[in-house]
Amino acid sequence: MTINKIVIFNIETSDQSKYLSSNVNWIEAFSKIYSEVWVYSTHVGVHSLPQNVTVIRLGGGNALNRATALCRLIRASILILKERHEVAIFYHMLTNVPALLGKVFKTAGIRQGIWYSHSHADSHLKKAIRYCDYVFSPTQESFPLPTYKLCPVGHGVDSNLFHNQNAANRQGTISVGRVVPIKKLEDFITTFEKMTDLQRKIFAPFVIIGDTSLDPKYVLQLEEQAKSVGLALQIINQLPRAELSNYYNKANFYFMGTPKSIDKAAIEASMCGCIVLSGNNQDFALTGTDFLLKEMEQMESGSIPEQIEIYSKIAVQDLGQHQSTISQISRDRNDVKNLTRRISEKFNEG
Repeated sequence: MTINKIVIFNIETSDQSKYLSSNVNWIEAFSKIYSEVWVYSTHVGVHSLPQNVTVIRLGGGNALNRATALCRLIRASILILKERHEVAIFYHMLTNVPALLGKVFKTAGIRQGIWYSHSHADSHLKKAIRYCDYVFSPTQESFPLPTYKLCPVGHGVDSNLFHNQNAANRQGTISVGRVVPIKKLEDFITTFEKMTDLQRKIFAPFVIIGDTSLDPKYVLQLEEQAKSVGLALQIINQLPRAELSNYYNKANFYFMGTPKSIDKAAIEASMCGCIVLSGNNQDFALTGTDFLLKEMEQMESGSIPEQIEIYSKIAVQDLGQHQSTISQISRDRNDVKNLTRRISEKFNEG
């Protein structure tokens, strides 16, 4: 069976999406592999995609809109079934569609794969993976359910947006993403309190960039906690992705406190040369940190305080070279073009 078309079901397709603008990069990368790409999105905004891409809005929300979405899904299913010998289906963080229609497509012999990266499984995920041939996630630990179908394939980031600028005046630590408790940003502040004076100079200031409107009380808590331990903290409201590279290149380190998953921002930061601080060892292979630890003859990183101890020993004159190496490794392992190639190779197996 020759697969030359791919159908993508996702939550949103928009260059201006608050959280999912990178979906456009994925679609564009797939368009260079397949002759046709059909995208069915719950929400559709402004985008500029190649001519071989068709984007269709499914919609959702109130009862009338859900009924309309169901009709569009049925119409999409008919088209997909007609092309069943040439098409594969890829679900991106969308579990209700494969839970509903996956059995139909599986019976028709259509190959299906789902991308899911989160520490918790939603109510549809278990049923969805029953019908999918492949389950894609950045690492073994970033998928919340046990399954023999799991394929760890790295992350998918447009490396053209994130470069190491080899800036000479980088300092401190950065973290990017929603400013909410699950990010455990307070863990960095708690760690800072126990740092030596030298370590405080190396790892401060702490810059947080992200949506501050979701939990204002948490934002205030972070500000008060940082003040109490003498940490210079700057919290910047969410910025467009195109502007983030400049901020990553101002920092030496990136803090990630999210358990059992890897933030896309951590990959972006490592592409820009930031050394990632994380309690999740699975992150190190994706961000090039594993190579750095090996270079420093540290086979295990341990906890974040232990990482602080290790990285504070890096000589200033060596830091830039380490950052260049990390940047290159991260780009190789996580560029969206490489990721979509790995996924397409799986669809073509057998």
